[in-house]
Amino acid sequence: MSKRISRAAFLKTLAALAATGVAGKLIYDRTGGAGRKIPCRMLGSSFALGHRLRDGSGLSDLQPGKTLNKKLTIVGGGIAGLSAGWWLKRNGFDDFVILELEKDVGGNSRAGRNHLGAFPWGAHYVP
Repeated sequence: MSKRISRAAFLKTLAALAATGVAGKLIYDRTGGAGRKIPCRMLGSSFALGHRLRDGSGLSDLQPGKTLNKKLTIVGGGIAGLSAGWWLKRNGFDDFVILELEKDVGGNSRAGRNHLGAFPWGAHYVP
């Protein structure tokens, strides 16, 4: 059984939400905005190298270091690519290679370290 809300209760709730938003904006403006700026940088795919590969710019002088003959190529060494390789290996198939753009595998499941300690980048709770 659904409980109906009265028009007066609805309007009071709507007014309270609007007042909360206005109060938050006033406090934000009065205190100088976000306050102290925290230096940061975006981590992720090496888009510059990816764009070079896509466009073919500056790659004409590169020659392959070696040639591999594999039945399967997994593109990406993130959690999905590593899981696919793990599953294949576990089920007796090992004629594959995993290609990764970055110097380290793991994608969003990687972690970093600084003077305070270690920290996850993203998908760190993946079993």
